[in-house]
Amino acid sequence: MVSETIKHFGRIDILINNAAINIFSPAEEFSLEDWNKVLSVNLTGVFLCAQAVGKVMIEKKRGKIINIASVGGMTGTYRKAIAYDSSKAGVINLTRSLAVEWGKYNINVNAIAPGMIETDLTRRRLEDKEFYDSFIKRVPLGKIGQPDYLVGPVLFLSSEASDWMTGQTIVLDGGQTLLDLTP
Repeated sequence: MVSETIKHFGRIDILINNAAINIFSPAEEFSLEDWNKVLSVNLTGVFLCAQAVGKVMIEKKRGKIINIASVGGMTGTYRKAIAYDSSKAGVINLTRSLAVEWGKYNINVNAIAPGMIETDLTRRRLEDKEFYDSFIKRVPLGKIGQPDYLVGPVLFLSSEASDWMTGQTIVLDGGQTLLDLTP
């Protein structure tokens, strides 16, 4: 991926790490095989892409890395998604660690933590009326996120406007975490 990008464009300015899988199961029944599968995609994949692109950015002494995390990585969830939530918490801390390590190379590393976004990964879950009704009550803006909602924050983090920002996570969740953190 990196060599093809360099061959085609001559450089890499921005990396957006956005890949995820989820397996729903109660923690006490979650298999090690499923745990490893989720963490391999959601956390190890993010690290390996950041590492490969980071080497190029370190050479050029500039770059922007945007990791897509999740509010589940900040609050945990009630969805029986132990590996997903754990992997996304790892992405948030990986973001912070890379920001500290690579700041001296003028590389900004930030994350976006969306709440529930309507995608292929979530669509089936959202079609469950009981789940949807329960979930939407916990979102002050009263709606499910759309993929387009991430465009503005991604543009900001990709631009010079964010040059003084690194190691941060932008929460984009319709207010969901406000209620998740309320007793």
